[in-house]
Amino acid sequence: TVTSEMENEEVSFILQPPENSTGNGSVSLVLSAETDTQITTFEINSDKSAITLTWTKDDTENSYTKGTITADSVPAGTYHLTIYGKKTDGVTVYVRSETLTVWEGLESSIWIFADGSSSNELKIKPDDLYSTFYVKGSSGTYNFYKEGVFGDVTASDTNSGSIGYPLATISAAIEKCTIDNKPYTIYVDGTIEETVDPTPSDPTAISITSGKNITIKSVNPSGGTKPVIQGDGNGRIIFASGTVVLEDLVLKGGGNSTLGCGIYIGSSGVLTMKNCTITDCNATISGGGLYIATNGSANLNGCTISKNTAQNGGGIYIQKGSVALTDCAITENTAKDNSPSSKGGGIYLNSGTLTTRNCTINGNVTKNDSTETSGNGSQIYAVTDSVYNGETFAADKVID
Repeated sequence: TVTSEMENEEVSFILQPPENSTGNGSVSLVLSAETDTQITTFEINSDKSAITLTWTKDDTENSYTKGTITADSVPAGTYHLTIYGKKTDGVTVYVRSETLTVWEGLESSIWIFADGSSSNELKIKPDDLYSTFYVKGSSGTYNFYKEGVFGDVTASDTNSGSIGYPLATISAAIEKCTIDNKPYTIYVDGTIEETVDPTPSDPTAISITSGKNITIKSVNPSGGTKPVIQGDGNGRIIFASGTVVLEDLVLKGGGNSTLGCGIYIGSSGVLTMKNCTITDCNATISGGGLYIATNGSANLNGCTISKNTAQNGGGIYIQKGSVALTDCAITENTAKDNSPSSKGGGIYLNSGTLTTRNCTINGNVTKNDSTETSGNGSQIYAVTDSVYNGETFAADKVID
């Protein structure tokens, strides 16, 4: 009902023919994507063979990928559609489910959205893209990729990264996390082998750049055996100058980098780790397991840093950054060189801030070549102006 008081009101409604109307309907809908989504084409599948929809690009539109999906003489009914947005190389970066109702004798030319609004155009924005990816390694104990209807799909870095078509490496999943400040989650299972190009001066397997917000976690944290991110010894495992969260993982096998062969947290990086282990990582200079650069920060809860080596800070090296450890174990790490100057078998605190709570820091050593040395902070070495559990040291501090 339209009254005089509604003179300037906008009213939208759906026209439905009477029950005795006859004849098929037709479909004409606009489907587009903003250019920075990287979508160049759409594919549309229906749950019924009675309707075939094809998306046709409008080549006159240069500002974004725009086109129409059309079908004539469609039997009246309700159709469930799956829309796939794909890049030029065919990789799927967007999936959407839609319900399309075709009335007898009418053209369906509007999208009905979940909030009740409608439009003749569905436009995909960057925030609509995938935010969750799956990576399948070898010997996974949970085998999420076999659950339900997904089948035992071979993991490949050419896959979409969906739960049904998992990727083979975390580094490939990171490349799909293209939007700054958007939270992404990468679920992993089994042993993920990351191959590093050893030719750069400081090679890295997984790089999380400034502005990125990435969580990497086990797909089945209650399953007992943690997924392993396995380095090949030709570079560090993770470099992060963005925000990274790691949960229920093992990182091992990093090497051939100067600093932080397990994880290097850059000057703007923020690391949160929960129930993780860093082991068998060997840096040529500092921070075998973990290196925190100036103004970087790390918060570890329930983690183990063990059996890592470097000249200084076999387990952790803190370079004017800040680290908080809760319920952690820093054990069996080694600071070693062919001189007596190696320091901080467990932790080297270089004018940074270290806070520990309910932690075990023991069994770490400093060595001159193969000979164990003392007085160099087998457990912790802290230089002047470092802050350890609220105490600022006026001189170098050795904890053997």
